[in-house]
Amino acid sequence: MGRLLNSPFLARVGQMSYSIFLIHTFTELLLPRVGVLGQILDSNYKFIVLIPVTVSIAYVAWRWIERPIQEFRHRMPKPELASLVPVPVAVEAEVS
Repeated sequence: MGRLLNSPFLARVGQMSYSIFLIHTFTELLLPRVGVLGQILDSNYKFIVLIPVTVSIAYVAWRWIERPIQEFRHRMPKPELASLVPVPVAVEAEVS
């Protein structure tokens, strides 16, 4: 069981999990309902088509959108902690 959970395929699916989450609800809407594909999508066996198509689309989104954004974010310099802490400003009031 440990070898299965440590497989490179499942590691990649874990990296793409956010893309899979975003795309899975729209996958069925993207597929045309014609011929055998339409019959499968109208049956209880639609998961046979939807899972591989969802993972494929999610891979493209992860590879060309999500991963470049993550790499860009990691290359950005991290802000200094001191610059994030608000500094109190003393205000003098005139007494009359």
